[in-house]
Amino acid sequence: MENQQLMEELLETQRKTLFYARMACVFTGAFLAVLVSVAVILLPEVTRTMNRAQSSLNEIDSMVSSLNAAAGEHSTSLSDVISQLGELDIGRFNETLAKLDSVDLSRLDNVMDVLETVDFERINSAIQQLDGILEPLSRLASVLR
Repeated sequence: MENQQLMEELLETQRKTLFYARMACVFTGAFLAVLVSVAVILLPEVTRTMNRAQSSLNEIDSMVSSLNAAAGEHSTSLSDVISQLGELDIGRFNETLAKLDSVDLSRLDNVMDVLETVDFERINSAIQQLDGILEPLSRLASVLR
């Protein structure tokens, strides 16, 4: 009897082992099915996101290249603008404008002489060069918004 009892216990142990092995296969299959489903759903979205990121990086690279080119064109212009603005006597110009309120019409000739000493062409040139330098920066700022 002992042999039969041992065989029954061995058979019961093998049934339990078979049951747990089947359960492990079912759970592994279910996990793989979920994993494949998630990959099928997310992979196209990841691809689209990567394409958008690449497109954005290409646009930024293009803008940086144009900014570098503009900076190369205007690098000497910027130093010219700074030197021209440094040469302007804005304090004297402001004083003259402040005095206009207290000047009578007979002294208008003197005021006109002072205004003639202001170099408006240099001011306009400096403003145009500054505009040329700031234009690429404004385009970059509008794209980054």
